[in-house]
Amino acid sequence: MTIASIGARAIQRALVLKGYSLSVDGDIGPTTRAAIYAAVQREVGAAAHWSADRLMIAFGQMMLRDAGLYAGAIDGIDGPKTSAALAAWASKQAGAPAAQSDWAGVMRALCPHGRAEIVAGAAEATPRVIEIASLTTPRRQAHFLAQIAHESAGMRTTVEYASGAAYEGRKDLGNTQRGDGARFKGRGLIQLTGRANYMAYGLELGLDLVGKPELAAQFPAAALTAALYWRKRAINVPADRDDCEAVTRKINGGVNGLADRKSYLAVAKRALSA
Repeated sequence: MTIASIGARAIQRALVLKGYSLSVDGDIGPTTRAAIYAAVQREVGAAAHWSADRLMIAFGQMMLRDAGLYAGAIDGIDGPKTSAALAAWASKQAGAPAAQSDWAGVMRALCPHGRAEIVAGAAEATPRVIEIASLTTPRRQAHFLAQIAHESAGMRTTVEYASGAAYEGRKDLGNTQRGDGARFKGRGLIQLTGRANYMAYGLELGLDLVGKPELAAQFPAAALTAALYWRKRAINVPADRDDCEAVTRKINGGVNGLADRKSYLAVAKRALSA
């Protein structure tokens, strides 16, 4: 089994979600190869003289890592860790439920008054979100969708309505510089908050969220940060129990808006037959 088994379209989709402009046409041509080179170079900073095959393996390793399946070095070498991760990926794909093809329709059913650009951005990013957060069952997907629907005010905003002044000086959020409260206020479908979180999540996504915090409110980052948060907090555990209150506590720290979240959950379950 080789990196090519991941599939050209999956590789192109991963590049698009990292911000590269290219067509998802299944053709690993010059544009796709240039994007792979740029992505690997940005990741490891040592790929200038790597062969095309090594660059492809390195980008595959990045994809496997982002899916939570690979913990080795991004070195472009198809060793035992890479082979094991590929096998795990293949097994995961074989056991995955049928793909939902109309995520935009699901989002509109969930948030009929959501802003069109947010609905579209969330729908387009959903396949990548599923990979990152291991949303491999309709129940997990329903819980995730219910939470992002509430947190985004029905997909009307990806920016916290408050000014962020309340976060000023919050060292627990890494806000150590003057103006950090407003600069790093909540953004994204599950609101990313604080300089430290912007830095950590930006590093994982290969984005300069500290230098350009507004990117956290734009897609795909607005959705991918939510997926990373879900994975880091192991929220699939209470989701698998269908425990909306426990899921909410992990998202919110309390039960704020629990009734609204439960209402969204019921709609999401119907839309996904969960």
